[in-house]
Amino acid sequence: MRAPYNQEASGGDWFVNPEGDLVIRVIGETLDDPEVFLFAFHELVEAKLCEAHGVSQKRVDAFDLQAQSYLPPDREPGDLPECPYRKEHRQAMLCEHLLANFLGLDGYGEIR
Repeated sequence: MRAPYNQEASGGDWFVNPEGDLVIRVIGETLDDPEVFLFAFHELVEAKLCEAHGVSQKRVDAFDLQAQSYLPPDREPGDLPECPYRKEHRQAMLCEHLLANFLGLDGYGEIR
């Protein structure tokens, strides 16, 4: 059984289940909440980019679980320079923030 990353720290998580389905989990009540929708969108983009660039779920999960032991509370594993999917995470963040802008959410989050 897969031990998922602590999504409470980042808002979301993605994985492929044993049946081969992409599963995206986000913190929140409903996709009507723009932030929940944007978290889900980020996870979808990140999952696809990881697949396209050959970064396996196993590699993502291993790094995420290891990073939890030293990760500052205001950071996500994908923000860390040594992250094997940092490029994919940052590209997903750019897409997420662009979509937030399209939705009229001025001042949404921060890209570091």
